[in-house]
Amino acid sequence: MKTTFTKLFAGRWQMFVCFFFLVSVAAGQAVPELMYYKFDAAGNQTNYASTPAGTNPAILNGLTIGSTGQFGTALVGNGSTSTSNYLNTGWATNMPSTGWTISFWVDNFAATSSTTYYYFGDNTAASFRCFTGGVAGNGNLWLRGTGFTDVHIDGIPTTPTVIHLVYTGSEVRVFFNGVYSSSTAQGAVTFSGTGPFKVGGYSSSNSINAGTLMDEFRMYNRPLTDLEVGQTWNQSLPLGGPPIVVTSAATAVTSTTATINGTVNANNASTTVTFEYGLTAAYGTVLPGVPGTVTGSTVTPVSANLSSLIPGTTYHYRVSGINSFGTANGGDMTFTTAPVLPVVTTTTATSVTSTTASLNGTVNAGGASTTVTFEYGLTVAYGTTVAGTPSPVTGNTVTDVSANITGLTVNNTYHYRVKGVNSRNC
Repeated sequence: MKTTFTKLFAGRWQMFVCFFFLVSVAAGQAVPELMYYKFDAAGNQTNYASTPAGTNPAILNGLTIGSTGQFGTALVGNGSTSTSNYLNTGWATNMPSTGWTISFWVDNFAATSSTTYYYFGDNTAASFRCFTGGVAGNGNLWLRGTGFTDVHIDGIPTTPTVIHLVYTGSEVRVFFNGVYSSSTAQGAVTFSGTGPFKVGGYSSSNSINAGTLMDEFRMYNRPLTDLEVGQTWNQSLPLGGPPIVVTSAATAVTSTTATINGTVNANNASTTVTFEYGLTAAYGTVLPGVPGTVTGSTVTPVSANLSSLIPGTTYHYRVSGINSFGTANGGDMTFTTAPVLPVVTTTTATSVTSTTASLNGTVNAGGASTTVTFEYGLTVAYGTTVAGTPSPVTGNTVTDVSANITGLTVNNTYHYRVKGVNSRNC
């Protein structure tokens, strides 16, 4: 009985250790140490690495963000010169001989011939670069640098593919979609330079192929294990984190209503979505987004419908997301409601004498600059027009207006009315 119990306990302990290790790797995987670009927002790119290398955010030159990436949107290639088309990480390359890992997602990978296109690199760091075309041939990438044996990354499909390049100090191991593909023996090589390390380009050569998409560019300061590659290649990292939120343009804007929009990547943690809006960037009003809760790691469109807005008025708004890992706010954006026809009311004349009078009225400009006049005469055909005071009238409040008229004839009845004209009409 004692022997049987000991073996059973030992077996359970081994199973527990194994299970704990797998869960720890899958659920607690740290983000890359040096670089992590998600390409989920236009313009300069945030480096989500745990200890970001270079400038943060990195400056995006020439290339654009769009289409559909592995998670969210992607970097879109244009094949133009890397002098002005690349992501400038601002990093003076320093890749140790002890090992590192670079991984990235590509789609619509183009077959090329004699023309060479570059995906990343630093010409000051022993000409370290990754390219397709030229000697690399059609449908392939090569990783090259001084003192480095060329690494052939051959047979890249045009369909979405995640490529891992794992340098261990003695070889470079190539993975496609988390599965080992090949290895190239290497010596101990350090790549260092004055920078900048470019993503989507290299030196002044052609940047990433036109129409090719890149996403989830990651650089680690260590070689990943095969297990880590297999468990993280199709995961947005960290496995659970603050949401990624982007405010986008308002739609269906009228004089009193609008739909405000955004996107949310919940980052694998249930995320509550709200919108803030108001007359300034301090906002002041919060309402739930639709949908109000987002889960998973894909980019989800969210929106909110606004009503009872003031015509002809500029509003600020942003989307916000909160989950168990933190809160993220999208950028501030604005929209302007359409103006409406002015609302004018004629009121009683005052200061009436035998030859003079003050004509009166009120004007609500409807959110657009409104020119005010008075018409008067002996019939409802009027015949004489004079400027109102004040004129023009702006805003959305009721404003008193008047006009002093002279030269009237004694003992006559006069007709009059106030008139307002803005960009919407009369």
